[in-house]
Amino acid sequence: HVFTATCGSQTADSSADDLTVENSADAGISILTPAASIGRLYFGDASNNSLGRIVYHGSNVSTEADRNNMVFHTVGSERVRIDEAGNVGIGTDAPGYALEVSGGSNEYIFIDGSGNSGIRIGDSSTSRWRIDNIVADDRLRILADDADVECISILQSGNVGIGTASPDVALHITKTATGGVLRLE
Repeated sequence: HVFTATCGSQTADSSADDLTVENSADAGISILTPAASIGRLYFGDASNNSLGRIVYHGSNVSTEADRNNMVFHTVGSERVRIDEAGNVGIGTDAPGYALEVSGGSNEYIFIDGSGNSGIRIGDSSTSRWRIDNIVADDRLRILADDADVECISILQSGNVGIGTASPDVALHITKTATGGVLRLE
């Protein structure tokens, strides 16, 4: 028990009380290494001393692509990496985007919510486009989110609506403004 000052009447959870750092204000644990070195935190059991790892590569490690990267391992393999630009890679050690997920065939990102769920796409903290799963009427919709305009709706039946949220045929196009509705060339 590393004690600076009491935090109050709270004690460490018995499942993680082997090392406790306690203070009456902020507290922390630091792992400090030279810039060309790596800081590590390992998790293991009686049969394997490296089942899980959190590894931080210093700012001057020999492999340039690893510099200032935080890497999470399970069962001896890298699973998640946060690079020095803040990009997060799942299944890749070189994420090129804010979030990059890479894997074998049939890999999916699953969003599970108790209500509507979706993805927002934007710039400068402004949502421009949105893809939503609408639970109440079992449909997928694409919106121009900055104007809250529904562009495309796809029902479970396979009907697609452009300009309408309730297409009643395979392709239902509605346009309220003047101008063309469909162009085929």
